[in-house]
Amino acid sequence: MKFCFIILHYKNFKDTLECINSIKSKLLTKDYNIIIVDNGSLDETTKKLRELEKIKKEIDIIFLDKNLGFAKGNNIGCKYAIDKYFPEILIVINNDTLIIQEDFLEKIEKKYLETEFDILGPYIEGKDKKPQNPYLNVIYGKKQIIKNLLKVKIYLLLELLNFNILRKILKKFKNKKEEYNYLIEKKGIALMGAALVFSRKYYKKYKDIFYNKTFMYCEEDILFYRIKKDNLISIYDPTIRIFHKEESTTNKLSKSSKEQRIFKLRNQYKSLKIYFNLFKEENNG
Repeated sequence: MKFCFIILHYKNFKDTLECINSIKSKLLTKDYNIIIVDNGSLDETTKKLRELEKIKKEIDIIFLDKNLGFAKGNNIGCKYAIDKYFPEILIVINNDTLIIQEDFLEKIEKKYLETEFDILGPYIEGKDKKPQNPYLNVIYGKKQIIKNLLKVKIYLLLELLNFNILRKILKKFKNKKEEYNYLIEKKGIALMGAALVFSRKYYKKYKDIFYNKTFMYCEEDILFYRIKKDNLISIYDPTIRIFHKEESTTNKLSKSSKEQRIFKLRNQYKSLKIYFNLFKEENNG
């Protein structure tokens, strides 16, 4: 079975290199290709990637002139992989993830042969040792989208007015999360975007792997909407594992913690509006 890794890079060569090295040093099989998408870094890390390209001929690197965001950047990498290699499996992972299992690909292949999944999500271990998959806070349905649009708009206003202390107070009144067993396989579930596995069966159905209009945020929600709408097979498999260092790209996009919060809220709001319009168009308002 042929695999392609798609890794989106933005101004963090250390993480990207560690991610590549974890693939090359950990995996037993060599039946894969690595595609790096430099998402408009245009800095020293771009130069380092060009140097890497000369040395590592087995790694394909795509250089973009500007940052197109998560969905578009990954879509370009996936299209390149499909056109050049036509793999059975696309593995889209953040550059701040690490492969930690020697039989990572064998486990994916076995699971596909058992289930013929469209999308698979592994157990994602965070730096706090806590699991990040499945995506339990998925936004689905018109009412939930509107509710979250209003919430994000209020949070953004509080942040801009330097009333973010009120936001912290409001957060205390959030519903407590129910206990969840992360060690049980689940089907028909929303999955985290830090590590997603797509079968050929999935990508032959769609022009783009991800909905192509968002910049950052809501990708998992829109993907779940696609899963529900088109009756796709999505599986969370806790026996397949990956490690996630988290938030590297957001930190590079904005310097201060306040800037990071504002950047995040603004892009969440934009993506929620895009999601709302998609939901409205495809469900006749």
